[in-house]
Amino acid sequence: MPLNIKNVNYENTNINIIGSTHEEKKAFSNNDKCRQASSDILNKLNKINPEVIFIELPSEEVNNISKFENASPAYSSVELVAVAKYISNKNVDVIGVDSKSLRELNQRDSSDEMINMSRLTRNNAIAYNTLIHLRENKINNCVLIIGKNHMNEVIKILS
Repeated sequence: MPLNIKNVNYENTNINIIGSTHEEKKAFSNNDKCRQASSDILNKLNKINPEVIFIELPSEEVNNISKFENASPAYSSVELVAVAKYISNKNVDVIGVDSKSLRELNQRDSSDEMINMSRLTRNNAIAYNTLIHLRENKINNCVLIIGKNHMNEVIKILS
């Protein structure tokens, strides 16, 4: 599960975009691969040392991230485990930029057309919520952690 890493500059802010695979838990049947993916994200966070981490998670769920610090990435989210470990000893803001209602819409109707429409709409919400926070706050260096399937469209919007 290699990571996709892209850098985008937006009005003097360096946005490090980390794209990972975070599909359904059944996709993570290999515990070693999950640990490695989570470790890779954590290593990138340590190397980048961001002021803010934007994560593909609804804002109301951000307060629960710390509970993932000792969780197995094979049975939860490789991204959440990495972020929880990173913030356990760092003073960094974590901002959820996904839309809960759009996530739920995707789960209610699993037709290909609805999945594609939901993904496009979520890409816009993720990018929009990130941009709003960047415009309202002076941030020099941040990370946006999203699924690989969102990367191209989100990068187009942020660029």
